[in-house]
Amino acid sequence: MVEPEIILVITTLDSIRDAKNLSRTLVNEKLCACVQIEQVKSLFEWEGKLSEEAEIRLTIKTVSENYEAIESVILEMHPYELPEIISIPVNNSYRPFSEWVADQSDQDTEEE
Repeated sequence: MVEPEIILVITTLDSIRDAKNLSRTLVNEKLCACVQIEQVKSLFEWEGKLSEEAEIRLTIKTVSENYEAIESVILEMHPYELPEIISIPVNNSYRPFSEWVADQSDQDTEEE
């Protein structure tokens, strides 16, 4: 059996409501196995002004083949003009966990 290629997709939003809605959509559409929701403080320059904002960071656990679909959903639902959407490869993980992520992120699996 080939080891699943697990990635973490990261994005930030400005409201917990939007973060939960996006997370539920991604899990319900079987695009990911899990989304972690964390409050963070971001410091950045935008349009020539230094900003410090409270944000909600989503860490989306999925397989690499779902990246484009996840990016599309994020872009459709995201309120920001320029959302952060990055993926980080998972180089090592506990195999049963990787298999669970892959199984949960399989859009072709239909529950009967």
